[in-house]
Amino acid sequence: MRKALFSFEESYELRFNQPLHEKNPTPPAVAGRDGSIEKIGSRLRQSHILSDCERKQSDELADLQHALESAAQFSLYEQKRYADNSSS
Repeated sequence: MRKALFSFEESYELRFNQPLHEKNPTPPAVAGRDGSIEKIGSRLRQSHILSDCERKQSDELADLQHALESAAQFSLYEQKRYADNSSS
């Protein structure tokens, strides 16, 4: 039994390159899309940050589009009003 436990610990340490009984173990390294090695927690944080940024950019883009549409409508209104005043 002791031999099996030791071999499990040894295989874990070899596989994840960290001691099994570490107080604050870091997540195992994984290969990224570009072949680089990164930590699992780091990848999750990056994806959450990225989705937050995408959402904020989408909201900002919608606000800008609304502002442009409002400015265009106001400009058309002013042009029509100027044309009506000129003809009178």
